[in-house]
Amino acid sequence: MENRREYYRHAFPPARDMTVMFRSTDGTSSFLGDMVNLSIGGLCARFQAGKTMPAKKWIASLTLDPGVTLQIPVEQVYAKDDQPGHCGFRFLPRPNPRVLEEQERMIWSFLLDEQRGERRQAREPRRGAG
Repeated sequence: MENRREYYRHAFPPARDMTVMFRSTDGTSSFLGDMVNLSIGGLCARFQAGKTMPAKKWIASLTLDPGVTLQIPVEQVYAKDDQPGHCGFRFLPRPNPRVLEEQERMIWSFLLDEQRGERRQAREPRRGAG
């Protein structure tokens, strides 16, 4: 199977609590979701069963680190039929190239830290084993 993704996509383990808030661009509705994965180009979120996204364009609020929250315009690009409540979003272009560069830098930095943390955990001996 060929990987068609343009960007590296980091999947979060179910125990990792990564919440994302979606607010409609007109400010009339909002939803909370659990982030399933993240890349510099978009994200996948899981919503409560039966929840539907009435609009296609949103402002996503991602808290990557304490004190670091990104507000990113997104567009829904898919909803998984085989996994109800899973929706994919792509990040929309930013009018200012510097804002886009900073956004990408912050996401990359966060994803690298996540990878390092997962590798450290994998190397640590299991507590209570033996």
